[in-house]
Amino acid sequence: MKKLIIISGFIVFTIGLFAQGHRKWERFEEFRAKKATFITEKLQLTPEEAQQFWPYYNKYEESRMELHKNKRTIEKETWENLENYSEEDFKRVYDQLSELHDQEYELKKEYRKKFLDILPAKKALTLDYIEHEFRSRMIREFRKRK
Repeated sequence: MKKLIIISGFIVFTIGLFAQGHRKWERFEEFRAKKATFITEKLQLTPEEAQQFWPYYNKYEESRMELHKNKRTIEKETWENLENYSEEDFKRVYDQLSELHDQEYELKKEYRKKFLDILPAKKALTLDYIEHEFRSRMIREFRKRK
């Protein structure tokens, strides 16, 4: 009987964790959908522009998120070991972060050219502003919920 209770508890706990992870994924997908709608409306993308733009933009976002994830991992590791790092360790971290910033710059440069091939210059130019506007709006929404 004791084993049955432990196994049941483990199953309930596991299902709870899975559901929690699933909700996070749903919220992330909801966020991406809101962002896509916002950008499409603000840029006033035609159906043809949207069809060409979104596959490139999604690849750009995935690459950018991967760079940010790597940067956060390095920063977290550094802060956790701050007292144990030598000057050489800090130089190594500094070089790693500088390299990630360079990669992010190159990624942005590469995709700006692609966006300019797809979109009129005015729309391509305003993309950064619209992304910033969306982030600001989401932050305000989040603060209102708290």
